[in-house]
Amino acid sequence: MTNTLQKYNVIRTYDGVYIDSRVCVADEDGLVKDVGGLAPPENRVTDQFEIFCVFGYISGLLILVTGVESLGSLNGHQVLKVTEWRTINVTSKVEYCENAVRSFFTLDGMYFSPTTDLSKRRSPSGSTFSEVQKMAFCWNHAASSSLVKAGFSEYVRPMVFGFVSITSVRDIKLALVSRRRTDRAGFRFTTRGMDSDGAVAIATETEAFVERAGVVTSFTTIRGSIPLFWMQFPLQMRKPKTMIHTGSREERAAFSTHFQKLSEEYGSRVVILSTVNDTGAEGILNLKYSREARRSENVQLFKHFRFFSGETAPVTQRLDDLYKDLKGVLSAQGLTQRTDHEIVTRKAQSGVLRINCIDCCDRSNVAQAHLVNSVIREFVLDDLNPDEWNELEVDLRELWHENGKQISEQYAGGAALQGDLTRYGMRTFSGRCQDLKSLVNRDLSNRYKHGTLQDGLDLILGVVKEHDPIHPDSRIRPYFPRIVIIIFLVAFVCKNLNLSRGLSVAFKLLSAMSFGGLLLVMSMPEAWTLKSALGGTKARVHPNASTFLPLE
Repeated sequence: MTNTLQKYNVIRTYDGVYIDSRVCVADEDGLVKDVGGLAPPENRVTDQFEIFCVFGYISGLLILVTGVESLGSLNGHQVLKVTEWRTINVTSKVEYCENAVRSFFTLDGMYFSPTTDLSKRRSPSGSTFSEVQKMAFCWNHAASSSLVKAGFSEYVRPMVFGFVSITSVRDIKLALVSRRRTDRAGFRFTTRGMDSDGAVAIATETEAFVERAGVVTSFTTIRGSIPLFWMQFPLQMRKPKTMIHTGSREERAAFSTHFQKLSEEYGSRVVILSTVNDTGAEGILNLKYSREARRSENVQLFKHFRFFSGETAPVTQRLDDLYKDLKGVLSAQGLTQRTDHEIVTRKAQSGVLRINCIDCCDRSNVAQAHLVNSVIREFVLDDLNPDEWNELEVDLRELWHENGKQISEQYAGGAALQGDLTRYGMRTFSGRCQDLKSLVNRDLSNRYKHGTLQDGLDLILGVVKEHDPIHPDSRIRPYFPRIVIIIFLVAFVCKNLNLSRGLSVAFKLLSAMSFGGLLLVMSMPEAWTLKSALGGTKARVHPNASTFLPLE
């Protein structure tokens, strides 16, 4: 199917990059120019290839889509997943910036449609790109702005980052579309909680589609970090201490802004489901969250679900009981419904279910999948007999499992934990082994990858511009003096305690501690990002660190 898509010819020359013999991005000044169909001289051509669209041009880097995979059609529009990228350094003089951007595009999960925009929920199919740019789910808004302003928007497609999958069971088409927001975007320990504008980390909108007999029905839920000022600064431990703000007018104003925006975007019936623990730091966060939520006029209901309750009843059974408790408010929100090619929506969902745990990857996905599947079973496909539903539920569970896996890999660095609960409804030995693998992958990603990835993301979204960033080596440089001083102090003391054996002991200790110091340095995550070089790390959500309480 992809060979029927429109492609554009790209020519790389000594003078710049030409797209479709119309657009020229010049090496000399980096400006985007219209060359009016004038082909470059053949003796200046260095490379030539085809692209499907342009992601954007930012910080001297031209980002092109060279490979796609067709996932099928949704609402009558083809949906494509980006599988191959090509980044051309036109004018960037900072090698680290180029490497950071390239590292971000190693992540899986960028999607677009050649005929509509996937970033808009309940939107008419005829919307223009300028309208899409106003949406918080368009990931190439900043990167493509120079091309759009120059009049070359036809080469750009609005991109969403998250998860999209489409499958069919008999005459029923099922689809999941998860769109991650661009405000306060980041990674597990570099971006937590809420900022002063009311934006939260890992804010993701998930729309579940059921298409049957020409009628498309969808139900939307969202997930996002706990909307308070809190953080886990990524310095030493595998699980850093949780730092919780002691409370302020600024935090309450941001909390109010967050839910005001949700009410304006989704409707007044905002229901909160928190699945965090009720002990330790999570318990303190949850208590504070519930108090603020009950004060908010934009929150209809706050519900706490103890995922790890210690009860003998299986999680799926307790989730069934949870659905019974929430059934009334979820049915009141309604569903969105329209036919394949209708521009005007027949019905529109009013209200939204907001789910969170700590990472918003594991428990959130299990609970979200169970509740949404229950809504589909009872209000969309209520005419199916048990055998037909069981056959369809297998595919629905698989969609949710892949959704949780991909969102978690993007944000936390490893697949979602307890994925077997989502896929099979029970814990399995293979699922526990997969959890162990995911924990290792997360730890490695948090320590060695997320600093650079955060830099790449911030450059792409226009959060930071191309500056002289700190060299990657300086991420670990602050730890070297401390280690060296300790090693030589111990060696000096041992030498003076026993002159006859001092040199031997000192040498052995020096060797052992040098190796230990190297391991310590290697265990340090990439705490510093481009954002920190320009005045504060991404993880810090409040300028006064003394107003945070450190908790285990």
